[in-house]
Amino acid sequence: MKKLFIRWFFCGTEEEYSTGKQIHLQELKVYRKRWYYILGILLLAAPLIHLVRAYPRWDVWLSVGSIAVGLTLVRDTVIEHFVVKLLRERRGTTPGNAEL
Repeated sequence: MKKLFIRWFFCGTEEEYSTGKQIHLQELKVYRKRWYYILGILLLAAPLIHLVRAYPRWDVWLSVGSIAVGLTLVRDTVIEHFVVKLLRERRGTTPGNAEL
């Protein structure tokens, strides 16, 4: 299933996907400790808590959920493409780093 996903949706190879995923996770560990990341989470959570109290209907939450999933997919797609571009540039500028 993973190979099918990579072939259909990812712009690089399976090796680039694995390496890119590792880089992505390393960078997330760094950014999750930054104050503006934490502030961003709080600024997302506070309005969500307000919405839960104000709108208990399921159709509102279906819309909010689809927006959240859509934003996550768009963000991850952009990150994947930038990581592949970065990996290919590293390989092109430093030929000794073929294991990237």
